[in-house]
Parts: sequence; structure tokens; C-alpha cells
Amino acid sequence: GKEGPQAVAKAAEAARIKWVTDELVDAGRTRAQSLGWTDVYTLTKAFAERAAEELWGENGHRLSVVRPAIIESALQHPYPGWIDGFKVADPLIMAYGRGLLPEFPGLPDSILDVIPVDFVVNAIIAAAANPAKINEPEYYHVASGSSNPLPFHEIYGFVNRYFTEHPLTDKQGKPIKVPTWEFPGGNKMEKSVLRKERLAKAAERWLGRLPDTDRVRAWHNQMIKNIADIGTLRNFTQLYRVYVRTEIIFDDANLRALHDALPAAAQQDRGFDPTTIDWED
Repeated sequence: GKEGPQAVAKAAEAARIKWVTDELVDAGRTRAQSLGWTDVYTLTKAFAERAAEELWGENGHRLSVVRPAIIESALQHPYPGWIDGFKVADPLIMAYGRGLLPEFPGLPDSILDVIPVDFVVNAIIAAAANPAKINEPEYYHVASGSSNPLPFHEIYGFVNRYFTEHPLTDKQGKPIKVPTWEFPGGNKMEKSVLRKERLAKAAERWLGRLPDTDRVRAWHNQMIKNIADIGTLRNFTQLYRVYVRTEIIFDDANLRALHDALPAAAQQDRGFDPTTIDWED
């Protein structure tokens, strides 16, 4: 039925807030990248480090900075595979398993630098127990890319095989077949997404001119879902493409030295040696 002016005003305000948020996110990402950073997330981390150096790293104080890579599920503690909610790589993996990512513009040989969450916790505790020298800040890259690199094509292969052997199911209970990626270039991917968006919106406009029947409404609902899926694909490519097209390797020499300084018993239970990780497992 018809809705009154209050409902229309609420919907308009929700649309306005979403538009402002999207514009701010885009402006922030553009600004961060213009300064050489991947996004606002990494830019603000750099701001925090500079503030720590200026406010705490001098005048007789000690400063240790722990820089984790992409934090993922635990290797050992509290138990293997533990993670608190979806983090960085998990939404991408689940979207792939649901068949929402037919392609992705990553470089196959790019290193996806991930690290178990318990390694990060252990490194923080070890850094706190071994404070830096006065006025000489220490920096620890808790990362795997240097000592035990995980190429993007390898994790794709592991995930593809997993969802092929253990597929997710759609609303009808049918197994979802995951796509095969060929890793196209970023420009090719952008053009493909843009073309799909234009076709979907044109189809939606065409459906809006048809008589309001049950079949037309079903088509329209499916088209809305298709547009949402395309939007998901665009969001994922914008958010993740920098991380899967990078050639940056972080120096973990300080981390390895800190690990080696632990007692042997602590290394086994509370260590953070990236070479002990079996990525396939």
C-alpha cells in the first residue's frame, strides 16, 4: 500500500546518510593513496606511530612498536582455527565460496602476508618483556612474507579445493560451484564490472515499465539481487586489490631475533616463528 510522507522522509534520510558515507570513504581512500598508503587504515596506523615517537619515544622513555600483517585465525591458542568474527581475508574467502566472485584482479605471485592471531599476542608479550633501549624505538614486523611466503595463487588453490570438496549450499540446498579464476588485470576487471552494472540497471529500468504481475515482481527481485551481487564484487575488488597486487616484503629480522631470545620451552608454546606454519593445513 501507499506510504505517507514520514516513511518517505525516513527512506530519503537513510539514502542520504549512505551517500555521504560512501563519498567520505572514497575521498579518504583517494587521499591516503595520494600520500603513498593503501587506504585510510594504514594511513592512520602511520599517524599513530608518528605520534608515539614524538610523545613517548624520546626524553628517557622506551618505545616498542609491533606491526602485525593481516591477522587471521590461531595456529595453536586457544585452539587451532579460533578467530573472533570475520576479519580481513575471511569475507573474501566466504564470498568466493558463495560464488559471488567470478574473478579477481590480483597478481598470482603476489604475497598475501597473513599471520596467526596467537603469534601476534605472543610477540606483543615478548616485546613488553624485553623493552627497547632508552630513546631507541624498536619495530617488530609480525609477518610471514619474508620467512614463509604465501603466494596469492597458492591460497586460491587451497580455498578452491576446499569449497570444491565441501561446497556451500544455496537457498534451495543445492551445492554452489565455485568459479575458476584467471587473474585478469585491474583495468579489465573494472571494465567488466562497469559493463555488468550498466546492463543490470538498464534491465531494471525496462522491468519497471512492464505490468505489475507476479512474474515481473519475481524478475525484479532477482534483478535487485544481481545488482547487489555486482556491488559486492565492486566493493571487494576496491578493498582488497591493493593487498593482492603488492610486491612489498616486510623485514622480520627483529621478530626472529626476539623469538630466538625466548627460552626453548617458551618457543614451543608461546613462540611466533612463521616458518612453523603449514599453509595448506
